[in-house]
Amino acid sequence: MVIDVDDVSQIYAQADDIRNYFGVLATDRSSQRFGADRFASRVRVHRGFIAPLHLLAGLLAECEEAWAPVIEDYGRQVAAPMPAARGARGEPVPFAPREAETRLLRLQTFLFDCWLLWGPSIPICTCEAWHGGRRILQFGFGDENNSLSLMFAKSLAADDLRAFFAAERVLGTALAVKVTGVTGVLQWGPSIPSSEVSLAQQSVCAPREDRLTLQVDDLPVVAAGSAEEGAARYYSAYLWAMFVICDEHDVPLHSDRKWRNLLPFFEHANIAEEQAFAMLKRQLVVKTLSSVLRLLHELPRLHLHLVCTIDESGCGSGLLCPPPAAESVRSVMHEIIDANAVFAELRQGGALASRLVLAADDWQDGAYSSCHLPEMIESYYRNIHDEPGAGDAHEAGSAADSAIPPRPRSRRTTRRAAEPHDV
Repeated sequence: MVIDVDDVSQIYAQADDIRNYFGVLATDRSSQRFGADRFASRVRVHRGFIAPLHLLAGLLAECEEAWAPVIEDYGRQVAAPMPAARGARGEPVPFAPREAETRLLRLQTFLFDCWLLWGPSIPICTCEAWHGGRRILQFGFGDENNSLSLMFAKSLAADDLRAFFAAERVLGTALAVKVTGVTGVLQWGPSIPSSEVSLAQQSVCAPREDRLTLQVDDLPVVAAGSAEEGAARYYSAYLWAMFVICDEHDVPLHSDRKWRNLLPFFEHANIAEEQAFAMLKRQLVVKTLSSVLRLLHELPRLHLHLVCTIDESGCGSGLLCPPPAAESVRSVMHEIIDANAVFAELRQGGALASRLVLAADDWQDGAYSSCHLPEMIESYYRNIHDEPGAGDAHEAGSAADSAIPPRPRSRRTTRRAAEPHDV
């Protein structure tokens, strides 16, 4: 038997019932429990988009869609003083006047929370963090947050995957590929052995995330059809660039809670359509550089280091599906700095050039690369739950850690209609 659905939205509409179904079956210890972690019937999804991305857990899902832990943590971070800088003789001195420090703290904390709130995606890399286990891609409809983990039953060579995504280049250089007739078996993520999942994608099988996966035998068919159907290419995601806040010695400002050094800039974009994708990437770069320029003027000790982007991992290894030459976010940054007089101070030899590092390397041994963001964000979640006063959020987090969640946690699927304006 094959269950037909138009897209993954119809699966998510029944997600709570599906998770409850798996949760009940997981309590059955009898000999009848064979296949309790997956559907007996196959599911055929008639349309969708596949991207070489991995969805991070959104902050709203992590906090049971309650704002209190987020806002309380925001207050704690903004109220805490920034680490002292070192004077000419090594003595501790303020990093900046308190008013300027507070502005930076408010900006960093808000941008990091807002970027993480709805669940952004990171690019699939070729480094060791992505080795082992089975290939997992993102399969969604409408938006990256409305997606399933697409797992392959058999091993797929990296070259085959690159060829699959490159074939779509005849229609442009968009990131997501439109597919049709994706048939597979729906499985409960927590039932998948962690040994079958790479280090960077452990969230797929993590009990606290309670994800659903679709296991398929082979790569889907690229969608064709009428002119109208061919033009229906809409799959939204965050385009983003991540900086690390450093002191004048290019050392990350916070040594313990590393996420406090993360300064993301982002733009909500259609990654399935070439022209919108390219235009919004440039829009991201222009507003990012404008903000960087202002911050460097306001805080003379501040140094910023670009560590990763939606299309560059920053770990020193290449992506599974890298962008075309000269079209990465970092390349566009260099292009706009060189071409636009507004950013002359950021050019080589400019007054601010030494305080902005845009090199693509494994700086800090790749600790701030996109491949390590999942574990860094997990430490941030633990911090929110463990802080005094976290209360209900801590209890919810503890319950979510159990093998069988006491109740399903819905992933937000209509997030962008009411979200704050992208920054």
